[in-house]
Amino acid sequence: MKKRFEQKSAVYLILQQKDKILLMQRAGSGYMDGFYSVPAGHVEENETLKQAAIREAKEEINIDIIPEQLDLVLTLHRNSEAGEYIDLFFKVKQYQNTIKINEPEKCTDLVFSVPSQHLLVPYVKQALQAIADGKNYLESDW
Repeated sequence: MKKRFEQKSAVYLILQQKDKILLMQRAGSGYMDGFYSVPAGHVEENETLKQAAIREAKEEINIDIIPEQLDLVLTLHRNSEAGEYIDLFFKVKQYQNTIKINEPEKCTDLVFSVPSQHLLVPYVKQALQAIADGKNYLESDW
């Protein structure tokens, strides 16, 4: 039997304070280290998209979120060197606990800032711009 194509998926968290977004400076992964992104991670097997977002929020920045506090704001279909991805960007409406770096080996800075003031991972920059423009779907690097 022919093996089916497997799509990779990742979730991204957008936490806002007025016009500022929570940004993390990547480190230690070998991929875009030094660039800024939003908290994010891969969806694991037997995990819903919201479950993945909630898990990543706790693992990366120490916050607790309930599913009802996540709004899907953008779907990005992206082609990359690592394969094709479906990236899902969730706006976090409310959370519990204090934001902090939970994985210092993967993140060297955590700041609420205007994204244009930082060197962003290119597709994340595109996604944030699309969200600001009111779009809910984007294709990149095809």
